[in-house]
Amino acid sequence: MAKSSAPTRSSSSASKAKLPGSYASKGASSNFRQFDSGEYHVKFRAVTLKDDVERRQFNIQYAVTILDGPEQQDGEDVSGMNASFFERINKEDHPDYDPDKNFGIDRNKSACIAAGVEVPRSDVVPFDEFEGKEAILVLKRAPAKNPDANGNIREFTNIVTWRPVE
Repeated sequence: MAKSSAPTRSSSSASKAKLPGSYASKGASSNFRQFDSGEYHVKFRAVTLKDDVERRQFNIQYAVTILDGPEQQDGEDVSGMNASFFERINKEDHPDYDPDKNFGIDRNKSACIAAGVEVPRSDVVPFDEFEGKEAILVLKRAPAKNPDANGNIREFTNIVTWRPVE
């Protein structure tokens, strides 16, 4: 019988939980790569959807390999780099849901069109069909609207749109 990698409680009344990999983990890095604004030629490695029930959102992860992109401010060549970009989409029961302002749906549809992934009338997106396909990813690097807990203004790299490779 295979071991489950899901968190398990040591007992039903315990305030501890076994989380595999916790000891070996080095902790979260605050040095996530921020990409400069521009157009990036990418190849999809995988696209996955996670259902965040608690936040009433869908989270889409686009795992890509950058084939070509603009020169970065820090001089690093991003060609051949693996990266992930994320999109959040509010569900209909989310307090901020507005079908006319659910921009994540529009950006995801742009990714589908750019990669040649057809979305049927059922709205069921075949995420597994992205693998190996190429697209142009347009990014914008911008400061956060609000400072973090230490008063620092962080920068984020946001998806603007996706376009087909010509």
